[in-house]
Amino acid sequence: MSLHRVSACVALILGSLLGVSGCNSYGPPSVARDRFDYQVSYARSLQEQLLFNLVKLRYQEMPVFLDVSSVINSYSLEAEMTLSAGFDQSSHTHLFGGTGRYADRPTITYAPVQGESFSKNLLRPLPPDVVMALVQSGWSIDYVLRMTVRAVNGVFNSSFVGMKRRPEDADFFPVLEALERMQESAALTVHVEPLDRGTDLVIDRRAELDGKVREDAEYVNRVLGLGGLRGRYRLGYGSGHGDGGQIMLLTRSLLETMNDVASGVDVPAEHVEDGRALRRELVQGEGPAAGVLVAVKHAKERPDNAVVAVRHHGYWFYVDDRDLRSKRMFSFLSLLTQLSDATSTALTPVLSVPTR
Repeated sequence: MSLHRVSACVALILGSLLGVSGCNSYGPPSVARDRFDYQVSYARSLQEQLLFNLVKLRYQEMPVFLDVSSVINSYSLEAEMTLSAGFDQSSHTHLFGGTGRYADRPTITYAPVQGESFSKNLLRPLPPDVVMALVQSGWSIDYVLRMTVRAVNGVFNSSFVGMKRRPEDADFFPVLEALERMQESAALTVHVEPLDRGTDLVIDRRAELDGKVREDAEYVNRVLGLGGLRGRYRLGYGSGHGDGGQIMLLTRSLLETMNDVASGVDVPAEHVEDGRALRRELVQGEGPAAGVLVAVKHAKERPDNAVVAVRHHGYWFYVDDRDLRSKRMFSFLSLLTQLSDATSTALTPVLSVPTR
């Protein structure tokens, strides 16, 4: 073999090895690729875990949460080329070759939510200032209060023990509807002000109200005893009616909210008949915040139109991608799970992962 041909073969081998290195580049180019891929997988797993636990609650089974506490990915690429030649009087011997090795070694750490963490994240009532901060951030006040509170100034929401429903007070849903209309009309705005002595809720509204909005304001003032629905109110936790200068929220825990949402899981009739699940009792109030919060359907085969789907007891349970209301409220519940995470304020450890 001529020296020219040997050089061509060597160039081909080097090109192949460099190609492997180029397709699996390290350093800055890997950040965008890895972050996006892991973000998509992590978000999907959170949605599926939440839906699976809602379905389990519908079947009176214990929810289990498994957190991803860390993701570490390390790469290595090794390349080696050998070339040798031998000559004698009768023949020429040429040996050349190359080897490459690529390794992608992700290390993912899972931590079950249990013990004190379970108690704080799922059993502790949501702080009232967090509930009102959600309203301040733009979420509809009727949906926020419907999902997160048992009572507002002594006016009680519907509540669930298992799948048994305690009816709401007659004024609860009308108050939510009135507040929502005022929020939509920009007649009412709220913001939370943390203070050394506690938290104040500041309510601003237009000086002049007319038509239905004025009637709504008068009705809310009368039912909740707010004495004007304007100015500063001391925001507190409890079931009392307040004293005209207070807004008392008896908030739910995340587990109680999940039980409420789980009532919207539609289980197969045979599972009710054979005792696997109880007959559900839905909230019968009127208005957009009443009824099923998240409609979870079931099917024998995996649905094509699901935004999230899980399999349990031989059926697929899913949220329809075309059901905007259910998708929105499922997203809100996902947000609540993040806000309830007692470890969310902890400092994230800084990890240095070498690549070879």
